[in-house]
Amino acid sequence: MCGVIGFAGPSSVKAALFFQSLLIADEVRGKHSTGFVILNGPKPVLIKKAISGGKFVQKGYTKLLFHRRFRMALGHNRLATSGGVNDRNAHPFQINSPSGPCFGIHNGIIHHTENLAEAFRIQKASVDSETALRAIAHHAGSSESALIKSIEAVTAHINDEGNFAFLYLDPQSKVIYFWRSPDRPLTIFDARKVGLGRWLTSTPEIFVSAWRPLMGLLPSIDRVSYFDARPYTIYRVADDDTFEVEPIHRMKINVQRNAYPLFNEEGGERWY
Repeated sequence: MCGVIGFAGPSSVKAALFFQSLLIADEVRGKHSTGFVILNGPKPVLIKKAISGGKFVQKGYTKLLFHRRFRMALGHNRLATSGGVNDRNAHPFQINSPSGPCFGIHNGIIHHTENLAEAFRIQKASVDSETALRAIAHHAGSSESALIKSIEAVTAHINDEGNFAFLYLDPQSKVIYFWRSPDRPLTIFDARKVGLGRWLTSTPEIFVSAWRPLMGLLPSIDRVSYFDARPYTIYRVADDDTFEVEPIHRMKINVQRNAYPLFNEEGGERWY
């Protein structure tokens, strides 16, 4: 179990405070490593360390959030399941694609990554997440349609035995793509009414537990809405001043493992 965080919106002191609070609250899902990447204009900035979210903040690694403008970001708290616990194996991972460097994070477990690497003709990484992200990026091409085909192909390959919630940031197009399997949660929040953009976290409980310590500094959480991502649907949110979340592709996945319960498959927007 790991924790994933995504952000798309205008940066501000309040957004930076909340992002920092999320990295602390999210350590309940993993204390082995913490990291984030922000898209600062055309140049991404990546910081990750093999320490818990609380220590990550305490040591000052989030100070950058308050001194750089950014409109897209990924954050992650790792519970190590494969690969050593070190700074290199922390998320987010920078991966090379035909369009340029991209960044990805993952919650879940992917088995038999040797077979995955062989099937997609890439070098296996020590962390299962990075191997899957390398496979996606290697075949992503230079268009959104090619990336979608690559995501679907890798998802189909890992689906029968793995589980996943992925976030994939393409700095060149300034888009975050995300998708999940039924047994890994992923929740989408709309805080645009209070000037705080869009957020992605594993669960609503993480979002609320990060918001609560900042009550009085942040607007009322009652004005924030959310819904659960549908399994096997690829979504996108772009840096286009509207920050709409769009479901752009429903993957055709042959599900062989219905022993897992669906996690709110129908979604549907709700209010706190």
